[in-house]
Amino acid sequence: TQVAALSGGAVAGFSETQVAQLATTQVAGLGAAAVGALVDTQLGALSTTQFVALSSGGLSGLGAKQMALVSNTQLSSLGSTQLAALSSLALSALASTQMTVLLPTMLRAMNSAQFGALSSTAVDAMTPAQLAVLSTTQVRGLSPASVASLDPTTFGGLASTQLAALSASQLQALATTVIAALPSTAISVLGASQLGALAATGIAALTTTQLAGIGTIALAGLGRTSVAALTTTQLAALSNAQVASLSTTAISGLSSTQVGGMAVSEIGAMSSTQLGALAAPSIAALAPAAFTSLTATQLRGLTATQLGALTTTTASALARTVLASLNTTQLRGLSSDAFGALQSTQLAAFSGTQFTSFTPLQFGRMTSESVAALSRTLLAALTSTQVGALTTTAIAGLTGTAVAALTTTQVSGLKGAQLQSFTGSQVGSFV
Repeated sequence: TQVAALSGGAVAGFSETQVAQLATTQVAGLGAAAVGALVDTQLGALSTTQFVALSSGGLSGLGAKQMALVSNTQLSSLGSTQLAALSSLALSALASTQMTVLLPTMLRAMNSAQFGALSSTAVDAMTPAQLAVLSTTQVRGLSPASVASLDPTTFGGLASTQLAALSASQLQALATTVIAALPSTAISVLGASQLGALAATGIAALTTTQLAGIGTIALAGLGRTSVAALTTTQLAALSNAQVASLSTTAISGLSSTQVGGMAVSEIGAMSSTQLGALAAPSIAALAPAAFTSLTATQLRGLTATQLGALTTTTASALARTVLASLNTTQLRGLSSDAFGALQSTQLAAFSGTQFTSFTPLQFGRMTSESVAALSRTLLAALTSTQVGALTTTAIAGLTGTAVAALTTTQVSGLKGAQLQSFTGSQVGSFV
């Protein structure tokens, strides 16, 4: 009790010899202020037996500079309760060699704040056996910098419950080299919010094997920036189910290069909502076979703007079933060049209602071959405005039978230049 009454200043006046002569019962009576006042030489004079005799209250007074002077033997001899009493300031000075001597039972006694105070060097020195005993709360207590300091093998050795406990800031701190080296089992346990928290560079660092192991629920956590960071190789490695799990926001971030590199089956796995979220240039990058793989419901999810981006090459290769599934609003979205590139067999797939929905600008791109191949049904469906939009070159495609079948309303739509381009045979077909 007399020792406990000593002030920090009084203890600081003790010589090394006096400190070394203190009995363990006397050392146990030193309070936090007294222990905190011990200078380097005094602390160095304490034997392991004396050091271990310090009470939890006394040990709480140790500072960062003093902790650096504690020997591995002294530290490893402490009880769990004593270690738990050390301040975050003291633990922040824990060296890597000191860290390695802490027993699992001692580590379990530390709280999350204490773990958060550990330096990256100290955490990096932890053995797999030490890490294995940490609770999920303790794992979450580690600073992002400390988590980032772990080597891939050690990090990958964390239990699934520990990995699932990592916070967004901890995951964001991981280097791409660490992420790429993690076993797929470590990546597969991450939840949607965790996967979504990874930086775009971290997502881009994932191997195809790692990606293949991620569940559909977790993949749904990826955002626009993350998906935009995926390489064509990574995208190609995703299963159809994984592609279908991506959010529309994420899908909207895909570039034309990414979409163009995806397998036909992956495109076919997208919902109409996902397809509708793709940028117009991305739709333009789809191969004709990709359109053929889509159902009528999926095709109707495409907007007129998206279809307006189709190239003439793609348009001319679209299957008849695809064209027949499009509604009038979508068809009007086709560029005039794309419409002009449609083959006669493709035009034959349209119903009269679809055909009459095309704009005069689109009709202005029809070729004479396309006009010549029009069925009587489609010819009869033409409005006078559409007839009037045909070029003189396209008019040349009207056969005598087609001219004779024109209604008076359609004929009234013919312009002077068109009539003047009529051949004698065509004029002779008028009734």
